[in-house]
Amino acid sequence: MLDEVQRVNKNFESNDRDPTKLLNDLVELVESVARRIILPTARIDVLTATNLESYLDPSPYMGYGFELKLTEYELLPEAERNLRHRCKQFTLKLVQEMRSRLPTNVKILRTMNMISVQETLKATKPPIIELAQEFGCQANEIERIVIQWRNIQHTDWENKCSTVEFWSEVHKYKDSADNNPFSELASLAISILS
Repeated sequence: MLDEVQRVNKNFESNDRDPTKLLNDLVELVESVARRIILPTARIDVLTATNLESYLDPSPYMGYGFELKLTEYELLPEAERNLRHRCKQFTLKLVQEMRSRLPTNVKILRTMNMISVQETLKATKPPIIELAQEFGCQANEIERIVIQWRNIQHTDWENKCSTVEFWSEVHKYKDSADNNPFSELASLAISILS
C-alpha cells in the first residue's frame, strides 16, 4: 500500500506529468486503498460515501507481506485481531485524509481525462457536453464546442505528447482564413487545465 501512495506522490512532485491524468491517479489510489478494507460485496462509491465505517470488512486482507508476517510471528488470535483492527483503522484514516484533499465535484473533474491529448484525438470519444456545462459554457457555445470536439482529430497536430502543449497549439491554430476553428474548445480546455 505504501508503494502505491509513494508512486502517486512522485507523480505529483514531477513537473512534466500530464495534469489530466494526475487527478485520475489520485482517485484510483483512494479507491484502491479503500477497497482493501471495504467489504467486497459493498456497492458504494468510496469517493462519495458518507459512512465508510458501515462497510468495513471485519477481517480484511492487508496484503501478502502483512499476512506472511502474521503467520511468521504466530500471534495469539486476540493480538492478531487487535493488530488487524489498528491497521484497518490506519487505512480508513488514510482514505479519509486523501478524500478530504479531493475537490467536491470529483465526478466532473474525473472527466478531465477526456481532454488529455490521447483521449481528444481518438475517433470515438465520450460527449463533452456535461464538462462544458459544468465549466459554465452557454448553449450556443456548447454547440460549437461539440462540433469542434467531433472535428479536432482530423487536423494533423505536432504536439501529441503533452496535453498542455497540445492545447496551446490548438489555441494558436489558424486556418486559411486566419480563424481558429477550435477556439471555444481550446478555451474550455485551457480553463480546465488552469
